[in-house]
Amino acid sequence: AIKFIPNIRYGIDETKDEFFASIPKHSLIAIGTHGFYKSKYQKLIMHAFIDEVIEYLNPSGIIIVGSLSKDFIHKYQGKVNFYLFKPWIKENRKEFYER
Repeated sequence: AIKFIPNIRYGIDETKDEFFASIPKHSLIAIGTHGFYKSKYQKLIMHAFIDEVIEYLNPSGIIIVGSLSKDFIHKYQGKVNFYLFKPWIKENRKEFYER
């Protein structure tokens, strides 16, 4: 068997059940927040989405590519481990982000 880490993306509610059914429960998953985690509204949407992912999939861990608030991570302390990584583009295109 080939092991993979599903990269979860926010979608539309109409396909949510089929989408979640295709992801193995209790597995390590990844969520990219880079570019989707700027305004207060975007953060609320992302937090609600991650809440739903955790409730449905009960992942063993979540790789976050981007950022996530410490308060949100603390909310799930003891239930799921978060692993935070800076996005490749941010590390390799620093001159763009330093303007």
